Amino acid sequence: MREFGDKMTKIKEALANLLDLVPADMPLGTELFNALCRLTITFAFEMVIVREGQGGVPEVYVAQRGPEEAYPGMWHVPGTALRSQETFPDAIARLCAREGLSIDQTDTKVVGILNHRKEERGHFISFIILAEPAGEEMIGGKWMTLAEVKADDKVIPHHRLNIIPRALAIWPGEGLPALEEFSQEDFGIQ
Repeated sequence: MREFGDKMTKIKEALANLLDLVPADMPLGTELFNALCRLTITFAFEMVIVREGQGGVPEVYVAQRGPEEAYPGMWHVPGTALRSQETFPDAIARLCAREGLSIDQTDTKVVGILNHRKEERGHFISFIILAEPAGEEMIGGKWMTLAEVKADDKVIPHHRLNIIPRALAIWPGEGLPALEEFSQEDFGIQ
């Protein structure tokens, strides 16, 4: 047993030294990101962008995952993990730039928090963000009604069954304060 403990100590030291070489402000890449997700809790944003479709039926914007990403080829609401030292508005701006999203960032609302302990990559706590398009066409994805989302098994299951329905149940409601309005006091931090 002592031999195993000594090996683990050496592994931890080597891993810590290697991680010191990773820039905190750069993307980690899928392999390293997934490895870290198995060891830590990851805070993420799931951006549910809603517009009024034909006949007043709400539609949600979804994008398709790439072949090298988790859930390859499946549809999802755009999302991202919060990076070290990043603010909520900065993460949302980075997500919008990466995904080609056009939203009114001053009108985003947190409408739920999902504690997803058994996501295939690890333990995620996701802030479900409700947003509306800013008028410009978004490319690379498609618009779906809730009925279409629920019927399509190519939509990531926890997006189809939890995230999207939860956001649409509130839309066009008020939700929580806009992201930039949160402060340490909102979380009881002095």
